[in-house]
Amino acid sequence: MSSKPNLTAQYLPSAHPSLQLIVTIPAKNECEYIIPTLQALSRQKLGSRAKACYEVIVLINHSCDATLKKCIDFKQNNPDFTLHILATYAPEICNVGAARKLMMDLAASRLTNDDHLIAMTDADTVVGENWVGQLLNFIPTPIDFICGAVAVNCNHLNGFARIMFDAKERYLLYRSRLEALLLPEIHDPWPRHAANSGPNMALKKAAYIKMGGMPALECLEDSALHQRAVYHGLQICHALGNEVETSARLQSRVARGFGDELKFWSALTDESYCYNVEGLEKMQVRLEACTMVKSAYLTQNREKTEEIALLLKLPKLAASSLFKAYPNYRAMNQRLFTVLEKHRPWQRAYPNKSVLEANAELENFFNGISSIMPNFSATAPVRIPAG
Repeated sequence: MSSKPNLTAQYLPSAHPSLQLIVTIPAKNECEYIIPTLQALSRQKLGSRAKACYEVIVLINHSCDATLKKCIDFKQNNPDFTLHILATYAPEICNVGAARKLMMDLAASRLTNDDHLIAMTDADTVVGENWVGQLLNFIPTPIDFICGAVAVNCNHLNGFARIMFDAKERYLLYRSRLEALLLPEIHDPWPRHAANSGPNMALKKAAYIKMGGMPALECLEDSALHQRAVYHGLQICHALGNEVETSARLQSRVARGFGDELKFWSALTDESYCYNVEGLEKMQVRLEACTMVKSAYLTQNREKTEEIALLLKLPKLAASSLFKAYPNYRAMNQRLFTVLEKHRPWQRAYPNKSVLEANAELENFFNGISSIMPNFSATAPVRIPAG
């Protein structure tokens, strides 16, 4: 195989006429994990769909272990499973974002329909047996971008790391629930999850092209892809019911990755440590402003710009500039969140608090709503479209 990233397509056979979904997996020194990942993908239950409706591309990127051999052996032992194996040591493909971009660009070139899907997972992740079939159910819907739920196998984490991980997950879920309550989206209703993560993402070919493809970043490329989707006004859904399980390894493949965060928590000896987040009141004020932003875009009326600026402790000119810079309310609200994180007047007015304290506030808030609105419940999953 050539190491030149622009030549990999010539090594793949022509796409099958039934092909509707391509799974892309970057793999760097993944010999310990890659076989369960491939096994799960090879055993998909597709109902009446043809086996050829999906294929898998693995890009083995700068590996020095037995990942390539294991993939080749698996392909030979599973001839009915459409698996394409690429390998590169090209300096241009030196990080996970570049590897994902290469595969996803290739996938877009192989799919014939704009509504067909490019899916992402990781080499240390095991998908459910209905994962492909449930993603395919989104093809006839207006949803452009599917963020799937990710379960993390935390069995080997120490007690404090597990406490921090659970607290963060609970907090993100509470925050998502509050956003769904105060700033609802028809295409992304509650109940939903809060993950925008590479182990479980898929998007339609047309959406991928519209947003300019995958950012070739060293880390956090999945978050950047989601941010691009928001900026371009895509319909994004955080659907439950199509979960994958990924590892909680402490040896992160990239700096600032998920593994680094777990490693930091695991190494702490002072269990009084806790990271700080937005509390309930701070979120409510921000989401009040976000609701006003949404109304301003939908009505094309900027009369409340000054009121929005006052709520968020911003200069009016800064709020006006954001309206001019961002094409839709979701993109502006996404940017506001980032701006406010470093905006001192806002932070002084509403200091962050420990994630444990914030979780207690949010839990009490939602318990209060449930007591007066019995139907306000998180028990029913978001429905994945029926095939």
